[in-house]
Amino acid sequence: LDESVNVARPADDGKLWLGMRRGLILFDPATGQSRPLHFGPATGDLSSLQVSDVMSGAEGDVWIGTTGSGVARLPPGWRGFRPIIPSLGGDEIKRVTSITAGPDGSLWLGSANHGVHRLDPASGVLLPPGIRIENRPNEVVGLHVTEQAVWSLDRRRLMRDDLETGESRPVIERRSDGEDHFEFLVPADDGDLCLGGENAYMLRLDSSGEVLD
Repeated sequence: LDESVNVARPADDGKLWLGMRRGLILFDPATGQSRPLHFGPATGDLSSLQVSDVMSGAEGDVWIGTTGSGVARLPPGWRGFRPIIPSLGGDEIKRVTSITAGPDGSLWLGSANHGVHRLDPASGVLLPPGIRIENRPNEVVGLHVTEQAVWSLDRRRLMRDDLETGESRPVIERRSDGEDHFEFLVPADDGDLCLGGENAYMLRLDSSGEVLD
């Protein structure tokens, strides 16, 4: 691959979506073949976008977070894509850094400077998130949503927002520059969370936020 890979996410049939510094690639680890996705001017040029996150939808669509152009939906069949730049009080959320699906089918977005938001995937309109989103200026690098809570990760802390009570609390926090900064948040199959940092640092947490190993 000639370009730098920003993110790798599972696609169908064991393949991987690779979000690149410029564009999106479907990669087959079994064969080593890669398929860049390019579109003409009539549907927008995906190859020029910096892709920060990718998520396969339940209906065969693909959601793409970009740095500078909001979020884009690639419909089933991958014929063109529809860019969406959510608006918050007159400010456009152009730098979408994390994407995940909620249990109700809504789309949750983590941004570089506007915190966490919930999006109606059909209309592209922001929905009431049900959590406190003020005072979160840091870039969200990981996002996970369950029926009970929203987990959001920036470089220094992991936050848990309870969707029933509205309680918001830091689960783990880095207070000095000398400590490893966080890099990613990945849910495990059993409901636990895997939290990764610099220098191959990794933690496993249960659904309440307790560190397991």
